[in-house]
Amino acid sequence: MLWVFGIGNLFLIIILPFQRVFTVEVEAGYDKLFEQLPVLENTESLGKRWPRDTPVPFRFEFRIPLPSRHKIRTVLKDIESKSCIRFLENPREDLGVPLVRVINDKTCWSRVGPHFDGPVQNISIPFGCTDSFGVIAHEILHLLGFEHTQSRADRDQHIHIFAPNIKPNELRQYQKQFSLPSEVYKLPYELGSVMHYGAYGNGINQSMPSIIPLDRRYLKTLGQRIRITFLDFVLLNRFYGCYENPDCDDLVCQNGGVSIFKDTCACFCPDGFSGGFCDEPAKSTTKNPKCSVELKAKPGWQRHRIRLDSGVRNNGPNLFMPEECWMHIKAAPGTKIELQFQDFEGKCDRTCTINGVEIKLDNLEQTGIRDCCKEELKKSRFRSSGELLVLGAFARNNQTLAAFKYRRVLK
Repeated sequence: MLWVFGIGNLFLIIILPFQRVFTVEVEAGYDKLFEQLPVLENTESLGKRWPRDTPVPFRFEFRIPLPSRHKIRTVLKDIESKSCIRFLENPREDLGVPLVRVINDKTCWSRVGPHFDGPVQNISIPFGCTDSFGVIAHEILHLLGFEHTQSRADRDQHIHIFAPNIKPNELRQYQKQFSLPSEVYKLPYELGSVMHYGAYGNGINQSMPSIIPLDRRYLKTLGQRIRITFLDFVLLNRFYGCYENPDCDDLVCQNGGVSIFKDTCACFCPDGFSGGFCDEPAKSTTKNPKCSVELKAKPGWQRHRIRLDSGVRNNGPNLFMPEECWMHIKAAPGTKIELQFQDFEGKCDRTCTINGVEIKLDNLEQTGIRDCCKEELKKSRFRSSGELLVLGAFARNNQTLAAFKYRRVLK
């Protein structure tokens, strides 16, 4: 049995029954305790693509219930709306690629990319895997050729894998692989990717993490299954050559936005942003139309409150896709923003699957710090790297309530 206790960058690790106790200082590149896995040369990763000029054909086996089919189609439509990939249900003719059959196996799984070793290729999305948009999306992106984010060869600069706490039959899911598309295309490491495992996944001791981010504030960002992130979509489009519209050279997308739409000059914006140039807060969802606002930070503390209602109560099923709202807190050029939570109400869990907030302090194209636990939020103070801080909230059940104060500070 194992326990890990962390203070800053120090971890006290206790292993029983041998009663060995030792302390490890976690540093980038430390590989004696956290890295005991072989490295794979993934020479095929860039070839695991479906033909771009052919839709991905699929059909449901009869055991997939109608509500699950609707949810899976919702994920497929989201991918189609933000990429050049197309899906075709129940094709009437052979398209020269494997027919994807959605089956109801015991667990969620998919092979990575197309496999031409037979006329049919299975993907398992049983009823228990359809509660959340991101769980389905995870398997669909495997089908489209995505490996796990934690397999990136540069992961040591962002996370540590605590191999002794991972179930032996799951260790292969944590092996590094060189030449993954996300590295070939030089994209930032996305801690919040829908393809990243959570901190506590596959643990021998479920009370301790198997993945530890170097910045501990991002512990609950790992393993999010709310959405396919902006960088996930950027990778998908580059992987399939959907980029970019050459007629849009004069279009200047801000805050990391890109142009991915071939038929029109429009910006595809990072999570939390909208507008023609990605310079406005993302629009609130239908039940909370006035939640998204832009706030101006001043030298003195100012207060604001978020009340985000999912429209669902305790006895109701979680929303498949959450209610969301985003706030942009802006300050004068040359200054920063300080943010402190005074109260929070919502379900506290390890990956914030139901309620929570997201704070972007820098690297606005990446997923921010996610949290959903009152005491942790109240004791933390957040400071942006520049004159913009992005704050989001989401709710899949009940309400997410957050009270916070903010102010402008000098660099």
